[in-house]
Parts: sequence; C-alpha cells; structure tokens
Amino acid sequence: MPRATLLLLTITANAAFFGRQRKPDVPAGGLACDGGYTAVPSSYINDDYCDCADGADEPRTSACSGVTALKRFACADGSGVPASRVGDGVCDCCDGKDEAEGTCEDTCAAAAEAAAAAAAAAEAERLKGLARRAEYVEQYKNDIADAETRRDDAQRLLDEIDEDGPRQRVASYETEATARRGAAVAEGG
Repeated sequence: MPRATLLLLTITANAAFFGRQRKPDVPAGGLACDGGYTAVPSSYINDDYCDCADGADEPRTSACSGVTALKRFACADGSGVPASRVGDGVCDCCDGKDEAEGTCEDTCAAAAEAAAAAAAAAEAERLKGLARRAEYVEQYKNDIADAETRRDDAQRLLDEIDEDGPRQRVASYETEATARRGAAVAEGG
C-alpha cells in the first residue's frame, strides 16, 4: 500500500474518531440530516426508506416510525411529534396539522378544557389538604396547651402536698448525714 494512501486513511480515520468528520455538501433540493453529517438528495425524501438516522427524510411516511427523531414537528398546543409521524395517517397533534388538510378534526379546545378541569380539580384537592393540615396544626396546638395546663396543675398539687413534707425531710436527713460523716472523720483523724 503506498504511503500516501495509508496517510489519507489514517487522517480520515482520525478525523472520524475525533469528531472532525467533514460535513457533505447538500444537493440542490436535498436535505441535511443527522446534524449535517448526512446529505440526502430530494429523490430520497418521502420514498418510504429511512435514509437519515433522525428520520428527517421521511416526514410524510411511517418508514422511520421506530426511530427516536431529533427533529420534531411542532403542534399548536406546544407539544411536538417526531418528524416521522407527520403524514402517517394518525392524528398526533390536537389540531390535526400533522396530517393532510381535512383528515383530522381540531380537538385542541376540548383537550385544553379537559386539562383546565384536571388542573382545577388538582388545585381543589391541594386546597382541601392545606385546610386539613391547618386543622391538624390547630388541634396540635390545643393538645399541647392542654398538656401544659395538666402538667402545671400536677406540679401545683405536688408543691401543695410537699409543704414541710417529704422533700424538706429528705434535705434535712442529707444535711444531718453530712454533718455526722464530717464529725466521724474529724474524730477518727
């Protein structure tokens, strides 16, 4: 193999490997797809054969239906469908613009009403949950206040019972025991 051919193959392989592949020229009336790295002549567009990996050459057929399309057809409601699903006989957009004129009826208003009703129902449930939460918080505050009142009442009863009672006797016994211990140590030492 001549050195020039080997050098050319090496440069081409390196360019492809490192992502520096040259983008081909697009023929007149043709299409660039796959990020510009595939050029398709106009005779290959809508020919029921998926020439582009992104399905862009078959927008009016179902040839690329299994391809996850990068190019999307924009629907009136803001959603999009893969380019391969345009003109395939199935109404994917609510306004039917992805199919031939008169094939699909416009269901955007009904879909918007249904979405608004669902959003309103979800908001009503959310508000109901917030009201229930507020009830629980209020009940918790009341329960805490009741518990604190019961604790204070119990402490007051203990204090009333203990006047000159067990607590003072225990304290006096401890003082007396400490004094006796101190005296015993002083006598023994």
